[in-house]
Amino acid sequence: MNTLRSTSIASLLTFLLAAGCDGEDQCISDCDEVANTEGSTDPDPSEGSDTEPSAVCLDVEGDADAFIQANRACTTHSDCQLFDALCYGGAQDCGAVGVSTTADLSAWETIGEELGSACTCGADPCGATPVCTDAGICEAQFGTDAALCADAQTQVEQFLAENRACETPADCQSADKGCYNGPGTACVDIGLRVDADLDVWDSVSAGLSSCGEDCGGPECGASIDCVDNLCVADFS
Repeated sequence: MNTLRSTSIASLLTFLLAAGCDGEDQCISDCDEVANTEGSTDPDPSEGSDTEPSAVCLDVEGDADAFIQANRACTTHSDCQLFDALCYGGAQDCGAVGVSTTADLSAWETIGEELGSACTCGADPCGATPVCTDAGICEAQFGTDAALCADAQTQVEQFLAENRACETPADCQSADKGCYNGPGTACVDIGLRVDADLDVWDSVSAGLSSCGEDCGGPECGASIDCVDNLCVADFS
């Protein structure tokens, strides 16, 4: 019995020492924990995790960021378009990004294939609208009101681009600005060509009510002039 007990104690000490433990200072449960974790390795950061993208994904998203930044310049909403981005984390909750109409779709599709291989996909295509922000960059706007507003702004800008050209003040007429609050609209009047269809103007400008802007304005007694070959309302 004494021989068997001595053998068991010796075996236990050998186990404790192998696990890197001091049998006099640490209890067996502590040493068991050390022994169980010996040989374990940290996860490869390149593989990512359930909550963090992999290093490869981050590299490809960097390429996507660079592409978008190089293809966002715009002047009006008609300068912008949407590209699918179901695997691009920068698209946030919805799978679309806004870029200029000159952006190379094939180049973006190549990046998209790499995103699909390296990143988590499945963003919801939320029905975005491409818009040109006040900062002059294309963005994807989501939500019904945003989409309606962006569409109305596009229609207004197109109408004005087609109906303001003039050579003399006689080429111009006064119109009610409606819900349009662009440059030179401090008062209710706006200058348009004499052949502009005012019924169409009333319709497209009313669409801007979805943008949350105040419609109408004070009557300032404007005169209509041709300035730099554009019909304008002069409130001076």
